[in-house]
Amino acid sequence: MVAVGRCTEEVAMRGMLACLGVVGCSAALLLANPTREDKPAGPPVKDQEAAAYATQLTEITDLIVAGLRGLHEAAGASAPPRLSAEVKAAAGHGDYALRKVIVQTRRSLGNPEPLQDTGAIYVSLRAMLQKLDPFSAVLRGPEMAQLTPVETVKGFGLELVSDSRDARQVIKSVIPGGPAQRLGLRPGDQITHLNGKPVVAGETPPLTQWKTDTARLTLARPGGKYPLKATLKSDIFRPEMVLGVMRKEDNSWDYFIDPERRIAHIRVNFLSAASAEELARVLKSLEEANLRGLILDFRWCPGGYLDPARDMADLFLGDYNLTCWPAAHLFLDNHCRNATVHYRENRADDRLQHTYGSFINFPVVVLVNGETTGGAELVAAVLQDNRRGLVAGQRTRGKASVQRQWSLEGDIHGLTLSQPVKGMALKLTNGILVRPGGKNLNRWADSKPSDDWGVRPEPKLEFWVSPELSHQLHTWWQLQSIRPASDHETLPLDDPSVDTQRQSALHFLQHILKKTKSKRKIKIRKRIKRRMKMKSKTAWC
Repeated sequence: MVAVGRCTEEVAMRGMLACLGVVGCSAALLLANPTREDKPAGPPVKDQEAAAYATQLTEITDLIVAGLRGLHEAAGASAPPRLSAEVKAAAGHGDYALRKVIVQTRRSLGNPEPLQDTGAIYVSLRAMLQKLDPFSAVLRGPEMAQLTPVETVKGFGLELVSDSRDARQVIKSVIPGGPAQRLGLRPGDQITHLNGKPVVAGETPPLTQWKTDTARLTLARPGGKYPLKATLKSDIFRPEMVLGVMRKEDNSWDYFIDPERRIAHIRVNFLSAASAEELARVLKSLEEANLRGLILDFRWCPGGYLDPARDMADLFLGDYNLTCWPAAHLFLDNHCRNATVHYRENRADDRLQHTYGSFINFPVVVLVNGETTGGAELVAAVLQDNRRGLVAGQRTRGKASVQRQWSLEGDIHGLTLSQPVKGMALKLTNGILVRPGGKNLNRWADSKPSDDWGVRPEPKLEFWVSPELSHQLHTWWQLQSIRPASDHETLPLDDPSVDTQRQSALHFLQHILKKTKSKRKIKIRKRIKRRMKMKSKTAWC
């Protein structure tokens, strides 16, 4: 069994349920009169079993203490010095005593705004999950959308820095392919007027909360001399996850960075449920346009969903599988084609493979950096281990943990919550990705730079840039992604030399194609010579 974090999934779930059941319980539970026995109710327990119980109980009580400390912090109060000792002592006396300590703690803090409604359980769970691993989390509000991935959305296609009435209405992000992107709106634009009326803090509802499908905007752009006016219409659209180099007049992408040599540059923004299928459509159209080389760019990609990532890797492998070679296991240590998940309790990885196409007739350079995460690392590792693609750029983040989500509105992990929490869910780590070659992909808390984790570029393809330049490049690419075709303003990345990592990958691909062309010419010459010899022999005869 592969251990993930400091607690097993079962211990973590017990801790979550304990906190849910106790913090949300009614005062009537405190009046219960639990039965206590002074002597064992059955045969004696083995020392090993008792020690295991003590370890599990300690882990659970540590989680509950963390939850109560989070409760105090949210209320602006200091946790009592003896809180941990009181919880552990109460846990040793049974469920009734533990409930009593937690309910008394909740009562003592009153009902300040952060603890109102579901606030108390939210801050407690958040503090508890921080003790498990960096990627487990409690979700609520807009984050709940992660539970039900969709291909299309309806809206204006933008996010504000704050959805509060008291804040200025400043655009935080613009979704590529959405109405705001097609209109040319940018992050940093401030909405000063809505439908002809000034935006007043504390009075005007945020644009993202409007029920209307059309809004007339006046915006102030940083560095702009004059206000901008635009009519924004809500629409059903599909957020773009597979991006190219430059937009065409119809707002679609031109993917060819070197049209003469037919080298394309594809950027993967996020691994959504439909990303593999979307990439397959793009690759098919590029092959029809005589694609000869590809830069697959996962820089700044935050990962996404597990199965779409594995489906995306399969696109480049086709029927190719190292395990089909005779005696391959002797050389490749039972190398499997795609990445696998080691779940807790050795649960089988029951992935169902989908086929969206097979694209194996051109060289691939996978571009990564320190912000390439999760599923994006998976694709890079699969192509590298199968020798299907060469990895360039910088070493990836090393996030190989797999999370599963549970809604707190009903049943969770096979148990029914007596006090469901509306509009909230848990995201807990329940497995670890393993590379096809068997190497570790995850960067643990005690991992050293010399250890195996993440995806390393090929030795000759490591192109380092500073964190400051990487951040600047990311910002520039975001602007490039949302610039509509109608906007002819020059952007930094209109000069290809600005992105040195991409240019280095491009030069390497050009070199590969040149060598391939030379080899092809040599083969053609040899074939012609053989035919000439055959003709001369036939004529002599």
